[in-house]
Order: sequence, then C-alpha cells, then structure tokens
Amino acid sequence: MKFRNSLPLLLCSLYLSACSSLPFEIDGESRQQQLEHYLAKQAYGDALNLIKTTPDSHPEYHTLKAREKALHAKIGAFEQRTITAALKQERRNNWGAALDTYHEGLKKLPNSRALKKGLQETDERRNKRVASLELEQLVTRAEWLQKELPLRQALARTSPGSLMAKWNLNSIESEAGTIASELRTAGLTALEQGKLATAQRTISLATQLDASPENIQAQQQLNKQLKSRKRRIQQRQQQQVKQKQKSQVDAFNSAMAQGELLKARHIYDLLSKAKTQPQGLELMGEQLHQAIDVHVAEELRIGDTFYRSGEFEQALETWRGVIALIPDHEEALNKIERANRVMKNLEQIQQRQTVSE
Repeated sequence: MKFRNSLPLLLCSLYLSACSSLPFEIDGESRQQQLEHYLAKQAYGDALNLIKTTPDSHPEYHTLKAREKALHAKIGAFEQRTITAALKQERRNNWGAALDTYHEGLKKLPNSRALKKGLQETDERRNKRVASLELEQLVTRAEWLQKELPLRQALARTSPGSLMAKWNLNSIESEAGTIASELRTAGLTALEQGKLATAQRTISLATQLDASPENIQAQQQLNKQLKSRKRRIQQRQQQQVKQKQKSQVDAFNSAMAQGELLKARHIYDLLSKAKTQPQGLELMGEQLHQAIDVHVAEELRIGDTFYRSGEFEQALETWRGVIALIPDHEEALNKIERANRVMKNLEQIQQRQTVSE
C-alpha cells in the first residue's frame, strides 16, 4: 500500500529528470531561438536564466555559454540606461515616471541588484521630499494662523454677543492647538536627528501658536541644545585660534633665528592685534625690539661706510632696509634725504660738465 502511494511521485521524478536532458523547446523553438526571442523583448532575466539552466549535456550548451558574456554586457548597458532615464525624470520632478521606469526595468530583469538599489534610493529621496513638502505646508498653515488668530480674538471681543464670532474663535484656537502639537512633534524629531535649524523653526512657531506646557518644555529642550551647540562652536573656534597662533609663534621663532626681522615683525603685529593674545607675547616683543635695535645700528653703520666711499646707491639701499623695519626712524630718514640731495647735486654737476665740453 505504501509502495502504491509513492509510485506516482517516483514516476513524476523520473519524468522530470528525463525532460531536463531533452532540448528545451517552447512552441517548437530551440533554446537558441528562445534566447533570441527573449533578447528581442529585452527579457534579460529570462535570457540569463535560460543559459544558466541549460545542462552541460545539452547539445546547445557551449553555444549558449559562449553568449553569456555578451549577455552580461547587454544587461549592464540596460541597467545603466534605466537608471539614467529614471534620474532624469526625477530631476524633472516626475517621480511617478521615475518609479515606473524602475518597475518596468525590473519586469525585464527581476534579479537586478542595481535596479533594486536605484529604486530604493529613488523612493527614499521621494519620501524625504514628501516629508519636506508636508512640513512646509504645516509651517505655512501655522504662519497663517499666527496672523488670523489675533483677528478672530479681536472680533470676539468686539462682538461679545455674537455666537458666530465665538464659534469661529473656538474653531481656530482648536486648529492652532492641533497644528502646534504637530509642529512640536516634528521639531522634537528634528532635534533627535540633530537638525537644529528645522527644530528651531518648528518648535518656536509651536510655542508662539500655543504656549502649552508641552510646547514650553520642547522650547526649553531646544534652547538647551542651541546653547550646547554654541558652546561647541566657541570651543572649536578657540581651538582653531590656538592652533593658528601656535603656528604663528613657531614661524616667528624661526624668522628670528634666521635673522628675518621684517617677517618676524609682521607676525608679531598680527599676534598683537588678535582678540586673544598668546602667552609670552610681551617677551616676544622685547626680543624682537632688541634684535631690531642691534640690526638697525649695524645697518646705519654699514650705510655710513658706503656713503663715505661714494657708494651712494648701496648706502640708500641699506638705509631703506632700516625704514622697512621702522618707518619713522628719524636718523635713517635724514641720511636718505642727505644722500638723495648729494646725488642730485652730483648729477647737476655732471650735466654742466657735459654741456661745457
């Protein structure tokens, strides 16, 4: 009895096994003909499945296998065309067409990871866009209520006996409470996500519409987060200032060591003008001024040597270096003026001699 019950299953299994070794034909077509039929319809999933399910004992196996690489290339190109077309439709704000493009593509290539990922990402962006528009709609309604509510209150006070005025006021106050609650919920969600700008916009508006305990508590949470962010920003800015000043101090010390006093002076001036000055700035100033005094005295002496030797241009160049460091250095200015006067007199004498000859 048990054997009789299992016999149909055994026969069915043997039949299917035998069928798998026979040429795969649909309506009298061979597998290659069927492959061409799939490709003509761009049914790439069916085409790929046809090749993969062909047993290696099949007479068309090697021919079909040789076409698999080209088929994968067609599939890649198809996926890219589909994704590009959907993105273009999305950019034109035609979200329905973009989603339809992916769905049509997946009908032809059901197991495509690229198309599934593209569809998922497009749907995620669409959901974000919908949420953004709904929030904007909510805010717009709340802003209108902000203007309308005082008018309804004024009308109710002006017409104390009007039942319609009271009803209208109660109606809009109820709506304001509902909208404020929705704004608070959206704001608290934004607060959890770290979107402080959205949270500030929605929670503040909710509190203005309805100063309920829940809204005031949400406002307090927002204020706490805003203060915390401000503190973090200030700390980051202070750290950046410290790092910049450290680099400037290092550059100052390097310039001093190499005798680049003009560069050192420039860096010192920048540090002196900063709101928060680095430690040791006073000592840096003393070192700089002492080095400048020594350098200036030496440069004045060298310039005098050039001047006495008749090397007026060299003397001027040396004294101008002093002025670059100390623009109002009186002694250097006087020496430059004297040298220019002497050079002008010598030039006039040479001109007269040239004329007389």
